[in-house]
Amino acid sequence: MNTQKTDNRLFGLKMAVKATLFSAPFLISACGDGGGGEVSEVLGLGQSSKPVPTEGLSQELSPRELEIKADVRAATVQINTIGDSVLPKGLTSVDIQKRGSGTGFFIDDTGYIVTNNHVVTGAGQLSVGVKDIYIPYPVELVGVAECEDLAVLRTTMANSGFDALRWSDVDPEINMKVGASGFPSDVNNSVTGGSVYTFTTGTINTDVRLNNTPWASTVIFDHSARTAPGNSGGPVVDLDTGDVLGVHYAGNGSRFQAISSSEAKRIVNDIMLGNDVLSTGITAEVVFKYTDKNGNAGLAFLEDIPDGTNREPFGVWVNGLQAGGKAKRIGIQAGDIITAIGGVKLQFDQSDDLNIRRAKSTLGQYCGVLRSNNPNKGTVLDIEIYRPKAGGVTCTGEINGQRLGLKQDTAVSCPSLPPVTNDETNSPVNGDTDSPADDHSDHSAETVVIPGTLCCADYQPDDGDFSGRYMDMYTIYATSSGEVTIEMHSQSIDSYLLIGLMNPDGETVDDVFYDDDSGAGLNARVTFNKQRGREYTILATSGGPEETGAYELRFSGFSNSELPGGHGLRAASTGMSTDVLLQKMEIELAK
Repeated sequence: MNTQKTDNRLFGLKMAVKATLFSAPFLISACGDGGGGEVSEVLGLGQSSKPVPTEGLSQELSPRELEIKADVRAATVQINTIGDSVLPKGLTSVDIQKRGSGTGFFIDDTGYIVTNNHVVTGAGQLSVGVKDIYIPYPVELVGVAECEDLAVLRTTMANSGFDALRWSDVDPEINMKVGASGFPSDVNNSVTGGSVYTFTTGTINTDVRLNNTPWASTVIFDHSARTAPGNSGGPVVDLDTGDVLGVHYAGNGSRFQAISSSEAKRIVNDIMLGNDVLSTGITAEVVFKYTDKNGNAGLAFLEDIPDGTNREPFGVWVNGLQAGGKAKRIGIQAGDIITAIGGVKLQFDQSDDLNIRRAKSTLGQYCGVLRSNNPNKGTVLDIEIYRPKAGGVTCTGEINGQRLGLKQDTAVSCPSLPPVTNDETNSPVNGDTDSPADDHSDHSAETVVIPGTLCCADYQPDDGDFSGRYMDMYTIYATSSGEVTIEMHSQSIDSYLLIGLMNPDGETVDDVFYDDDSGAGLNARVTFNKQRGREYTILATSGGPEETGAYELRFSGFSNSELPGGHGLRAASTGMSTDVLLQKMEIELAK
């Protein structure tokens, strides 16, 4: 196998890693024991707590196999991600910030990297670790194939000489000896706590076939080289030639699966030309609606459903969004559930024959529509989504066409928060565009106080004017217009408020209101005229870096329904990551 060594000029470089081509929220999607670094909590398909043997099988490797093993190690990278995730919780959703990891490999010496779509799409910050380069290495997204669960990254520095693997010239076949390379999360460095590189061996034990999982629909084979969460996106190589036979993407404890090179190399070559493949720009996972023994309903991924419950597929949960992707452009948000696309319902249909239901899967149906109506050719596709975080509203729109609007009145934009009712009449306030009463100011007569604390677990930017300051984020959706005041009070920190008026496109900030010391003492106070039907994002922070302590946010002039749901919200409903949002606010401040 021909390889080239990494350019020594890269040693000792120090750089900040910011992958600005991605947007959050995001979620490292489920893929069983062979998935991304967080996946064991997502699917739980028989993972083992036992250490994974670094060689997998007991037989000794030949000198040629040892040479291949070294070449594969040099070309394999660990991928680390940070971003906001949106998870189902009851019949709604919750935003959290999390870290994840996966594996990838160089496919040419100029820095192109192959991995799984579910590992990277939607990440707010992304870096890779290259062998013998002891710094995080910055990469950018080239393109994705969401149904086939493939993605291509590229290093953002103009260097060459990376060790690379090549695709096999032969198709995968039963009994071929293979090796699986990657960074499983269940084998850790006892000093640093990080994942340790492993190379396991085995054989291919099934024919190549189309396979549907809760997060992909792609052409795969099974093999016996042991893997675990964190291996996702790693190469599965031919131990006779060192060439790539597959891209690992799944496992269930006893079976390990890879996307076949017979399909993957064609898709990756297309992506390297700058083309997404059958992609709307999301990572997806089937979500189920269940009813427990007490009659309580909820939404959950397969592994999170309580035992002894009735469950049926409810649709395709949007885990993460590609910045600028087709889904994001029409207003789809992380945490939405796609219930129909192209006129095909993705929810459980009582009229389905049991055998038909067993023969298909929700993701298989979704990907089948994309294969029949390729969205990357500009085909306009009807789409219907259910938005749990907005109280369960249903919205419709068109991929490559019209933005999302309420299903019952598409002229009304799909809301990001639950519908508001009049406290006295319990009748809807927003969404009724024919009522002139909607223009009145719906103010609360009293000041409402929400407590919070800035401390080490909070978001902390590492560059820009607010570098080193801890931050909490809140969102407000204005259902009426009028003058309002927000104050930040604290006896232990120098309070600082940033309030951004979000553009409905979810990509920009229309205006920023900010203050440091307008309140008494070191307190911040901002007064502005809120606009009905607009969303505001509030960043509560400090006047200087590393300040910690308790604070209070005081809201005057707001209706109770407009107030944020609690302290420490990590993601604006626009789906914008905190660091990108802050950067946009700083740009507005500089104008």
